[in-house]
Amino acid sequence: HCDSARGRGASAAAARTHRSPQASALRPPARSRPQESSSPRRRCTSARTAWMDDQAGGTDSAVQRTSDALAEGARIAGEVAPEAVSIEEFTEETESDQGDGVRSAGEDGSSPVDAEHAADKARVAEICAKCGAASTRQDVEIAAQEALRCAHDLHYREDPEETPYRSAYLAREALEAAIAAVQRNLAAGDSNSAAAVDSFLEARLHARLGGNFVVTEEPGRGERSLHSARAFFEGRPREALAECPLEVLETFNQLGMLWSSREDFHAALSFLQKAESLFSLIERSADTWLSFDARDREALTRAYTQTMYYLAQVHQRNSNADTAAMYCHRTLKRQLDEHRARTAGAALTGASSIFDAHRWALDCVQLAGFYLGQGAYDLARHCLQACELVGRGAKPPPTDPFPEGSLEADINWTWGKMYMAMLQESRELYRAASAGYDVEHHNGAEIARRHFTSFFAGADTSWKFSPATSFDEAIHLYRDSRNRLDKAIQFYVLDGFVSNHIKISQDMSRLFVALAGFVNDPLVRCKLHRRRVKILQPITLTINPTAYDALFKELTYEIGEAYFEVHANKLESSKEYTDARLNKLALRSIYFFQRFIKAFEDPIKKETKFSNDDEDLHRVWWMAHFHCARLYGKIRSDIPAERIAHMRKSLDTYRWLRKYHDENGIKNIDAEIEVVDGMIEVLPGRLDMWGSAAKRGKPLPDV
Repeated sequence: HCDSARGRGASAAAARTHRSPQASALRPPARSRPQESSSPRRRCTSARTAWMDDQAGGTDSAVQRTSDALAEGARIAGEVAPEAVSIEEFTEETESDQGDGVRSAGEDGSSPVDAEHAADKARVAEICAKCGAASTRQDVEIAAQEALRCAHDLHYREDPEETPYRSAYLAREALEAAIAAVQRNLAAGDSNSAAAVDSFLEARLHARLGGNFVVTEEPGRGERSLHSARAFFEGRPREALAECPLEVLETFNQLGMLWSSREDFHAALSFLQKAESLFSLIERSADTWLSFDARDREALTRAYTQTMYYLAQVHQRNSNADTAAMYCHRTLKRQLDEHRARTAGAALTGASSIFDAHRWALDCVQLAGFYLGQGAYDLARHCLQACELVGRGAKPPPTDPFPEGSLEADINWTWGKMYMAMLQESRELYRAASAGYDVEHHNGAEIARRHFTSFFAGADTSWKFSPATSFDEAIHLYRDSRNRLDKAIQFYVLDGFVSNHIKISQDMSRLFVALAGFVNDPLVRCKLHRRRVKILQPITLTINPTAYDALFKELTYEIGEAYFEVHANKLESSKEYTDARLNKLALRSIYFFQRFIKAFEDPIKKETKFSNDDEDLHRVWWMAHFHCARLYGKIRSDIPAERIAHMRKSLDTYRWLRKYHDENGIKNIDAEIEVVDGMIEVLPGRLDMWGSAAKRGKPLPDV
């Protein structure tokens, strides 16, 4: 049932609101806890709701949401073959890759899942018996190796929702029995060499057991086991660890995320970089890599893809957005390469054989949002092309809370925002050139750019952003953006997707602002700003201001700003307008600015307060008062008393603005304060002159 735009609570609206693909994407929640588990049981289907809701967020926010959304893909992806994916491989339907995972019941009426669990229990019981009976070094090693293989298999079992850790607890039994057997062997102390071998085996078992505890959300117990393994691993040369690296990689991965959750990013990066370095060592050595069978190579590449995901998350939390984007891109690339390897016949098993094209495309849209916010339009364009290619025909899984068609709408929205950002930057460069400044476009995301590789072999990466230098060139960017935004808003209708509908409408409004920068005729600029009003004003009559408080404030300010521009451009034009017509525009602008100001007022205390975290919002609120002061002074009237009253209102507002700034220290308003001080100095004399003229019955002079 659609979310009505009026009369619904804000919580209901938030629950239905789709994440918006903003250019300045990916900031994490203020105190969000990073994901510690690598278990496929903990799949996150709500990552898309984390996409930014604020229009003016920082550009680093794109990366965290991208990296959060990559959690599931990072668990199931890997790179078995180094070849790049070709475009042709995605020109056919991908429905065969998106099985629903439903298994039919056996002939005896039992579920295949239950039968599989019964077999697992028998397998674990047999391993525990072997561990208990093992008395020689050889018997212990055989039993321990079986426990490790069993734990690896059980790690990827799909358990029922009511018992999500059933297989994990079974794996724990086998691991604990194997650790006990190894410790008995060590206590017996057959020989130094035997003890050394068993110590390494014990470290591997502790590593697997620590990961098991983390999966079952017992990080305290998990950390003890992981540090037991780490103490041994860090005392060995990397070449020795490369002989059996899987548990080493997973240990460093888990410790990295545990320390990240404590916001000790230095320690977290230290562990994750060790995992990255170890895998690079293995991958560079063809002999070492080929010594592993296909199953082990698949597990290693999956673990390394997790490392990439964790590095992206930690770098984002450590405010290294560009580096985080690089790792997000690497994760997506590895997922795509793993899919190619699987479809080419690679021997992959378990969860890693599933490629969710729908989720991959969503994650890539978010990465495109980060590149877009950095001004890296070529990288954003490449990601969006990949989204359209990979996501073609892809359908969301049954667990996805968002309806079919949202992916296509998000892709169109982000394309629209890219063209809009290009138009906005073109306007700024055009203005600078007109003023005699030599300014050029700067490609952002430098770290990500240095390590950027195409998702597809044969893809065109030669495209470069060329700023518009005239109205004719600017209009092409406008049309490209508007066509995409029109497609997006056809899906995100107001009755059902209130927030996203409003944000797309605001993007359309910003298109007219950017296009107006290329227009010299003030009357044409008036028409462009009137179109902004036509798009935004009807929404304010439909939505509930209480339920959509932040969006309502944005709309009222933008509409007030649009009327302000229409009024200013009409005054600038050579065409004569009646005072009544100009006053009507000024009063409409004042009306919407005052609605914006009133929205901040406490309905009970009748006062407005801002916290230290609201500096930007505080400034905009002050600016609304400033615009009202200017407009009051421009209202005309044939009745002297009315004109004097409006000018006095303007002076009183300027004086209030000066006093408020002195008491609260509003930042970044130096130019406006100069205007305020000038008007406070000039207007009293003007009012005295007008008052004298009015007493003598003479018309008020325009000064």
